[in-house]
Amino acid sequence: MRFFKTNILTKLSGILVAIMVFTTLMTQQKWEGNNKVIHGDVLGYYAYLPALFIHDDLKFDDLEEYDSHLGRLVWVTEQDDGTVFIKYTSGMAIMYSPFFLTAHYLAEPLGYKANGFDPPYKVALVWSSFFYMIIGLIFLSKFLLLHFKDSVVAIVLLTIYFGTNAFHYYTGDMSYSHGYSFALVATFLYAASRWLSHQRIKWAVLAGISAGLFVLIRPVDIFFLLFIPLAGVASFSDLRARFHLFWQRKGQVIIMIASFVLMIVPQLMYYKYISGSYLFYSYSEEGFFFSNPKIHDILFSYRNGWLVYTPVMVLSLFGFLFLWKKKAKLGAFVFITFLLYLYVIASWWCWWYVGFGNRAFVNIYPILSIPLAYFIQHFLEQQWWKRGLVQLAIIGCVFLNLFQTKQYEIGTVHWGAGTEEAYWDSFWNYAPSQLYANMLEYPVTQKAILGIDAVTVSVIDTLSTESLRFDSQENCPLGLRKYFIKNGQSSDDGVLFTPKENFTMSYTIPVRDAGVIQISAWVKCEGDLFIISSRGEPAIVYNATESPREYDGDWKRLHLYTRIPDGLEVDSLDIFFWNQEMVPLTVDNLTISWCNVSTEIILKE
Repeated sequence: MRFFKTNILTKLSGILVAIMVFTTLMTQQKWEGNNKVIHGDVLGYYAYLPALFIHDDLKFDDLEEYDSHLGRLVWVTEQDDGTVFIKYTSGMAIMYSPFFLTAHYLAEPLGYKANGFDPPYKVALVWSSFFYMIIGLIFLSKFLLLHFKDSVVAIVLLTIYFGTNAFHYYTGDMSYSHGYSFALVATFLYAASRWLSHQRIKWAVLAGISAGLFVLIRPVDIFFLLFIPLAGVASFSDLRARFHLFWQRKGQVIIMIASFVLMIVPQLMYYKYISGSYLFYSYSEEGFFFSNPKIHDILFSYRNGWLVYTPVMVLSLFGFLFLWKKKAKLGAFVFITFLLYLYVIASWWCWWYVGFGNRAFVNIYPILSIPLAYFIQHFLEQQWWKRGLVQLAIIGCVFLNLFQTKQYEIGTVHWGAGTEEAYWDSFWNYAPSQLYANMLEYPVTQKAILGIDAVTVSVIDTLSTESLRFDSQENCPLGLRKYFIKNGQSSDDGVLFTPKENFTMSYTIPVRDAGVIQISAWVKCEGDLFIISSRGEPAIVYNATESPREYDGDWKRLHLYTRIPDGLEVDSLDIFFWNQEMVPLTVDNLTISWCNVSTEIILKE
């Protein structure tokens, strides 16, 4: 096949990425059931389309049109004077629009309502994401192949798409802006590169359109435009030559700028329509704190710190060394752009950017693929064991990323309240301990908007604790004595044991005016085992856990966290073990704590 005659590894890597993303989208089918496609920020991005094409009402005079049993289906801002507007720019709506219009045309023939929110519209958004992913994959490949050999580009593609949080923004929150911006930035890099080398009008137009769209979607991405004056520039004479080229080709430069501005015009017209002015700051009180950028936090915080959740990109940062050593002509652009971008996004009031990892970095991955490629290129030329270590590191990071992506989908990795304790409690586990929720620290939005980093934390007040160590049969609670045996270590030390019993070792405990009861026990059991608290038939209080977090040889420790519902009068609970496979079970050190849990706000600085 002619297709595979050149750059076969890059093409095979691209096909693998496409298959993996396609399979994941088909498996998840997020367009079914509750709205997992048009949600979060997408409620704002998307709002332009039904407002314009269905209701012809960009001022949202009748917001009840957008209400359903799921809540309001668009995200708009209502000012005190009654003005209603979309705070997000229209770039994403432009990107969605061909797919939206196709769905709108097909909705009624397929038996759905042409309301902008029925399944055809959600299916259209999912496949718009896949389409732009393919566009980004093609243009990133083409751009990197201008500078690196086939094997290097193939590894970079697999690392970026599978080893970073970009995978989530093509398969999970696929209708968020970041995957689309990734595609536009990759397209711009390639088109601008071709224009710099060949000065064709088509490349000027494509560079202008793609740049205009990614700046419209996220204005902070304007720094990426530095590629045109800085790419290939390693000295002041190079810079003079670059501006000389602009002057020589000023007609094409004007076309490029016009293409860029054309993408911005719809937003200016919208602002004029809703405010009377072409310039309008739609984010109200939200803003930047340039005197206090959270550089360390945005990189290393357990609250969505970039390198905590996407550690493979440490290799890209190491690649900056090779950019400098080799005096690479893309070095100035990469260094300056990354530092400016990092400073600005770290200065935003919501520096954790709510999502999986820090999603603000996804936009810059096409640029960071350059130092990553230099790093990989260097180690492919080293001794076999050095190559092997780097390859193992990348493979390990890929598996970690895919696992944590799944954790995020099921709620084991939190969208914005992560802590060191919570991260390691759930690390490499799909089910965190029942204390996980109390480990989270929720940012206080209204304080963060003012530049104050404050969080809401859980405070556990232990009222009393009872520890059952089963040191003798006489000291063992009456209902548990039949399970008591000496464990052989000393004459007065024992454990609870049953060779074959399903629901076993039932023990009734008082509630004692506590809001929460915590139970833990060391157990030895080869099968699946639950520790359960319950009250009533049917159970009006029920909780269970099977996930151990501590091990000591053959022993493992189970923790149960039972919250007593407010207003429910329960004077006691029954706790017991559910030995599903009825295998020998040994229990020791059963501890019960009665607690109250409250919340308080603390400052992080």
